[in-house]
Amino acid sequence: MRIALFAPNQPTKSGIATYTAALLPWMARRHHIDLFTDEASERSHAPRGSAHAFSAHDIVWRHARDPYDLIIYQLGNSPAHDYMWPYLARYPGLVVIHDGNLQDARSYYFLSRGDVEGYRAEFAYNDPHHAAAAELVIAGLSGTLRLQWPMLRLVVSTARTVAIHNQWLAAHLRGRYPEAHIEVIRAGMDDPVSDDTGTARATIRARHGLPPEAVVFGAFGWVTPEKRVPQIVRAMARLADKEPNAHLLLVGSPVDHYDVRADLQAAGLDGRVTLAGYVDDADVPRYLSATDICLCLRWPTMRETSATWLRALAAGKATIITDLVHNHDVPVLSATAAWTRSTPVVHGGASPAPVAVAIDICDEGRSLPAAMLALLRNADLRQRLGAAARAYWQANFRMDRSAEDYERVMCAAAARPPGRPALPPHLDDDGGRSAQEILKPFGVMPNFLRRDGSD
Repeated sequence: MRIALFAPNQPTKSGIATYTAALLPWMARRHHIDLFTDEASERSHAPRGSAHAFSAHDIVWRHARDPYDLIIYQLGNSPAHDYMWPYLARYPGLVVIHDGNLQDARSYYFLSRGDVEGYRAEFAYNDPHHAAAAELVIAGLSGTLRLQWPMLRLVVSTARTVAIHNQWLAAHLRGRYPEAHIEVIRAGMDDPVSDDTGTARATIRARHGLPPEAVVFGAFGWVTPEKRVPQIVRAMARLADKEPNAHLLLVGSPVDHYDVRADLQAAGLDGRVTLAGYVDDADVPRYLSATDICLCLRWPTMRETSATWLRALAAGKATIITDLVHNHDVPVLSATAAWTRSTPVVHGGASPAPVAVAIDICDEGRSLPAAMLALLRNADLRQRLGAAARAYWQANFRMDRSAEDYERVMCAAAARPPGRPALPPHLDDDGGRSAQEILKPFGVMPNFLRRDGSD
């Protein structure tokens, strides 16, 4: 098939850009792929030999001249995906939703531009029974209550097929949108383990002055409160006096709305925490090799499938995660009042070995430092969790398994006719408006409609 793929692309700092770069070579084995990116990243390049990269504007004339068999949108809850929205509504296709809540991306898109009416219109379309709640978000008074309105109806109702990365969220959306066609595609992750893993561990530790005997906790990704970094810092402070070998490694970019250095100074953790900052994707496996325990926490949640956690599983690391409902089928040790082994329903076999330690968000202040201390002191438990984690990744989340799911879902989606639902005014193409008129409110314009003075 000829496939048009909308996705953020490297060097954009986006987990979905990294995921797309790993997925493209698999898709290109059977199909011709054209990658459509944001104009701001037009100079980025697809992985060698796997796709041709174009500005998203060019889909208008390319699809009109020679229609694609399927258009795929890799959609997440961040501004890196803003450019896709006018296209996914006008050119229905397969939408892979990486976050089960898009409220933050859509509210930021409209309100950062002062387009209050556009936000009201899209909010009302997505949740007509609670349209007045948009005023809470507009006034900045909603807090985490905003996540009760995930802004998904527009995506689900316009797509030929929606794909989700976990069964719980797929079942939830099928119940809410029974008319939609919703599939599950397993998230894929390349193998981060290589022949030089041992050397990489020593190199990274030497680079940051980490002694060989240190037990290193690693947290990867943006250094934010949502990744529970303040709670991790407080837990480390409780361990510091008891365990001189405990060390924390934070790998990721800082953000404007959280000052991690101030928290570290207040906790008296100078010398016990390393801020590595942003590292290239190619370096992430090396930093993983330098850690002993990975902290993959999240709250509030967007019902995402954490790529950071999958990468830690693939690396065979013991992990501590937040106990979230959409991961109810993951076999875990529950760090609550008493450590218990979860017993997910398993068909045709015994309960699998636990692959992580799960923290109840309501008990985080007590159970997080307790779990960290237990894993720090018990090397055998770390080894057993790590071995089970890698086996779990091999059985469920290898990239070739994800590619198999994509092939099945892509073929089914290409055969489905697109729907024509009624859209909110800012996305409605009724009334004979031109492509220029439709796309103008979004600040995008097909190249062939632009005027440079010479017409």
